[in-house]
Amino acid sequence: MEYKLEILQEIIELGAKSFPNITDPSESEFLFSVGVAPVTAHIEKLSLMGLVKDASPVFGKKGGMWIGYSLSNEGNKCANDKKLFNDYISKLKEKPTNEISNSVRSLIDIAKEKEINPNYKDDFIATLNEI
Repeated sequence: MEYKLEILQEIIELGAKSFPNITDPSESEFLFSVGVAPVTAHIEKLSLMGLVKDASPVFGKKGGMWIGYSLSNEGNKCANDKKLFNDYISKLKEKPTNEISNSVRSLIDIAKEKEINPNYKDDFIATLNEI
């Protein structure tokens, strides 16, 4: 499964707002629009990375059954330290094996950070990932 940076960031940022208490993902309009299954998969991955803990079912304030969570101390640090967050997220990516893949991976990272027309950004990044 490919994890989406925007979802991971929103989970961490939302969790920091209620740290150290349990967070209801449905409180975020963005996470609510993404849906329960993808958000749960991302929470699970962050849990395996040690950034999220205490994952448990909750009734969403905006409806539905969600997986609530709280941030670990390290996860809370990531909310305020983008470099630390990016260090953890970089572990999700495949390791480049040569100079070309290093360059392509670097270009993907730059494309994710830059303002690119949203109509093209996802397709551009997907194409680079295929390379």
